[in-house]
Amino acid sequence: MLIWVTIIAGLLVGIIIGKATEYYTSHDFKPTQGIVAQGQSGPATVIIQGLAVGMQSTPIPVITIAIGITIAYYFSGGAENTLMGLYGVGLAAVAMLSTLGITLAADAYGPIADNAGGNAEMAGLEPEVRQRTDELDAVGNTTAATGKGFAIGSAALTALALLAAYLEEIRFSLMHLRG
Repeated sequence: MLIWVTIIAGLLVGIIIGKATEYYTSHDFKPTQGIVAQGQSGPATVIIQGLAVGMQSTPIPVITIAIGITIAYYFSGGAENTLMGLYGVGLAAVAMLSTLGITLAADAYGPIADNAGGNAEMAGLEPEVRQRTDELDAVGNTTAATGKGFAIGSAALTALALLAAYLEEIRFSLMHLRG
């Protein structure tokens, strides 16, 4: 049993999901630049391109979570003992959630930057101020998306561990009812 591998797996799942989300939502990378380029021909193509990029962005987190669950299950002894495997998945979820403080702080940055831009516009400040707040808003949108992707990934790992614990409790209760 290599319990430490399950913890590393949970941390890596969180990092990979965060990086994938950043790639698909940041204005510095090709997917969002492609959506912007579609804006030249009208709103319908922007919507279609946005949906396409959204669909392209899902396999990386899904596959990463599946691999993380598999690694956590087997490296914690799940092949010999199901409960140990489920314990490993729970540890991976906790490891992924261990960076939650940083993730929540980054997620909270998005609305703050957006409000700063709105305040600058309503106050009638110089265009230079509005340009700076727009750049901050773009970064804020990316960090908000990263926080959401991270939350969904950790919810998947945690939900699997909770479901397994619930099923085990039912099995244990039925075993005692039968005598």
